[in-house]
Amino acid sequence: MCALFGNMMMKTAVPVAVLFLINLLNYMDRLTISGILPLLEDPVDDPDKVNRTCSCTGFGISDSQSGLLQSVFIIGYMVFSPIFGYFGDRYNRPRLMALGIVLWSAATLAGSFAPTYLSLLLFRALVGA
Repeated sequence: MCALFGNMMMKTAVPVAVLFLINLLNYMDRLTISGILPLLEDPVDDPDKVNRTCSCTGFGISDSQSGLLQSVFIIGYMVFSPIFGYFGDRYNRPRLMALGIVLWSAATLAGSFAPTYLSLLLFRALVGA
């Protein structure tokens, strides 16, 4: 009986732990953009405003563009949640989740190297999807 209970715990504990970690990373990714907004708002062409702690400069975006950058994630999330909910009811959920994790990871990585504001906006929308 104990061996059966231990086996059932492993079958449920491992997927729950993996989903917990993925969800934790997802929430951290959602909030990261607000932490780097001052860096993104710095103008590119002003050498006096270059951040000395890293070799990066911002896009020189306005406050409204900063707000859009944070909102586009929620818009992508709002649009694609019902679609993937439909797919989740009809197709293999583990494969769908694996595909979602791969696409989310790729969009997050691509957003890290976005050369322009518009590409960053696109990748943030895809992260929400």
